[in-house]
Amino acid sequence: MFDPEDNLFLLAGPVKLHPRVQRAMAQPAVAHRGPEFTETNREFFEALQAVYQTDDPVVCLTGSGTAAMDAAIGSLVGPEEKVVALDNGKFGNRMGLISQRYADEVTVVSSDWGQPVDLDEVDRALEGASALVLTHNETSSGFTHPLRELTELAHANDALIIADCITSLGGIDVPVGELGVDAVLSGSQKCLGAPAGLSFVSLSERAQDRLVEHPSFYLDLGKYMKKWEGHQTPYTPATHLHLGTLEALRLLLEEGLQERFARVRATADATRAAAQALGLDLFPHPDYASDTVTAMRMPEGVSDQDLRGGLREMGIVVAGGQAHVKGKIFRLGHMGQAGVKDVVAFFANLEVLLAKLGHKVDVGASTQAISDLDLW
Repeated sequence: MFDPEDNLFLLAGPVKLHPRVQRAMAQPAVAHRGPEFTETNREFFEALQAVYQTDDPVVCLTGSGTAAMDAAIGSLVGPEEKVVALDNGKFGNRMGLISQRYADEVTVVSSDWGQPVDLDEVDRALEGASALVLTHNETSSGFTHPLRELTELAHANDALIIADCITSLGGIDVPVGELGVDAVLSGSQKCLGAPAGLSFVSLSERAQDRLVEHPSFYLDLGKYMKKWEGHQTPYTPATHLHLGTLEALRLLLEEGLQERFARVRATADATRAAAQALGLDLFPHPDYASDTVTAMRMPEGVSDQDLRGGLREMGIVVAGGQAHVKGKIFRLGHMGQAGVKDVVAFFANLEVLLAKLGHKVDVGASTQAISDLDLW
């Protein structure tokens, strides 16, 4: 029987919470405009800048990552402007759909899920564009875009770059200040290891200069900028989510940014090695495989219900495919607090399940492949 309080939780977000994060949210109610919470937000906003690796302001929204997408595009794109959107996954597609709400012209540069877009085609499409929008790390396919090259292309064409880094920032090295990305979006419930419900947007000086006059009332980043300087938000914040996320940021910074990135990369390497040892095909182009989530094709003759349903009965939660790849792939999230020991446990149980399902399995192959990497 599945026990929600005792399971191996390896979704591509939300992620399992550290006990310190859970305890931080168990505090009494606090006055959101009082000096104590203002001081909490001062540390919170400074910690966000440290994780973003930027001196740019990073504002906090009460809402999921899609709220940050809507806020960034709606606050930086005017109705008579042209936007270029990259679409090779579910969330890049969403960035394009949101752009169509605000811009008169949206040019979509697409490729198959898990496959890179043509950078020359992107360069040509950017002629006359005011912004390039994309999802840096596609959890829908386990794919990561080359953000540095895309930022250089956007700026060479005098376009802003608006990057959804919701499933990369805090797990993959995204040095926002060095790269010069104009607006970087992230969310609390992914690599940061915090509860769901908050999202964040950084704004470069270029982006601040291009804020539009009449965006969404609630998601107007200009209003958030004005309140950010006083360590506040323009509307009532989700106070206990701030407390929990601040504790998650403390954990990340105590571990060290580069140490966190190395741990996530090691966990991704272990996942890929174990999958290949079992004969599982990785879904994305191997040169662009994500370090925070691995997408694998279903073993031949094994259904989604057999695999993910069987794992759930064993107390293991992983993600399935979405849209047209639903039932064809499954996805293992390895971000936040997840580590190599979780991957070892997952694949040991997967071997048992596949054997029960009549799938030919070289028992011990996956864990041996991880052991051969010498990650400890």
